[in-house]
Amino acid sequence: MASHKTRWPLTAAVAAIWVVVLVLAVLAWRVTPLHDAPDPTPTPTPEESTPSPEPSPTPTTPTTYTVTLDTSATPGATVTPATVTAELGQPVTSLPYAHADNLRFTGWLTDPADPATRVDNATLNLLPTSQDTVLYAQFEPKPEGIDYAAAGLPILMYHYFYDPEAGEVGENGNWMDIRLFRQQLAWLRDNNYYFPTWDEAIAYLRGDIVLPDKSIVLTSDDGAPSFYQLAIPAVMDAGAKITSFVVLIDFDPANLTLYDPTRIFFRSHSYDMHRLGDGGSARLLESSAADIEDDVAKGEAVLGLKDVYCYPFGSVTDTAEQALAASGVELALAIINEKAYPGMDMMNMPRLRMSDGISLDYFIEQVTPG
Repeated sequence: MASHKTRWPLTAAVAAIWVVVLVLAVLAWRVTPLHDAPDPTPTPTPEESTPSPEPSPTPTTPTTYTVTLDTSATPGATVTPATVTAELGQPVTSLPYAHADNLRFTGWLTDPADPATRVDNATLNLLPTSQDTVLYAQFEPKPEGIDYAAAGLPILMYHYFYDPEAGEVGENGNWMDIRLFRQQLAWLRDNNYYFPTWDEAIAYLRGDIVLPDKSIVLTSDDGAPSFYQLAIPAVMDAGAKITSFVVLIDFDPANLTLYDPTRIFFRSHSYDMHRLGDGGSARLLESSAADIEDDVAKGEAVLGLKDVYCYPFGSVTDTAEQALAASGVELALAIINEKAYPGMDMMNMPRLRMSDGISLDYFIEQVTPG
């Protein structure tokens, strides 16, 4: 019995020790600092977020090129506009001509020291279409008197047209077989003839500019139905240009917008002078200067311009010339069967009559430079 009493206190002591150890372990765990554990990754606020990089701008690809016109080598020379812009790959449509007092503009040079680099509106295909270019104005002394050394400008005069394949016939020499007309147009196209605007033709005849040697102007008088039905389609097919001189009292202004204004032009054949006067002769011959000036003004009201005038019946008088000049007409055309040259009378400029039945060889002889 004594031994049993001895083992009990020992067992109780061991149990007490384990209890103490357990309590100390619990206490140690509870008092371990929380900051000893690694902090979780903080969630950034919007202000602290890393900004996204700005996208790089996309380079702009040019779609046009510019031709700059330089007149600085000639004091007082001017040109308007001074730059011409076109779409890449496409030629410029035209170049303006430069002006300088008492000088004649001869063209634009790609190299100011080399006259062989001359470019004009007939040779625009020589300019690069993929880069900017600078052109330099070239001048020469303005000629005095009539410049017969120039190539001359053939201004052709047609009237009416007929189509034999449609059973039509020409009534007289003023009628032109449309097949012959098309043959002439094809020859001009195949031989690279240039069709100047009236602004260019006027400047050329004043001696202010030169034109390409192979330049030509086509005109047709009276504005008859056959001009619209036959001549215009032929001109458009050939890529040519033509002017119809119309009697404006009978002209429909709608025609000004019905046809391509870069190829089909209309100018005055008088407002109401293309008829006989009370005395039985051409009305223009019987009219006073005041009557003619009034007729020009009425025509301008219809067309919106008065730069070029064609004498009705080819009638020319000193009174008519003076009245037209006083009215602001810049060029008046008569019927004098020769080419027009710089320095000729601007109020009595010649034209070449085109009659039915002429041979192609005769036509070529009439329009060839020289």
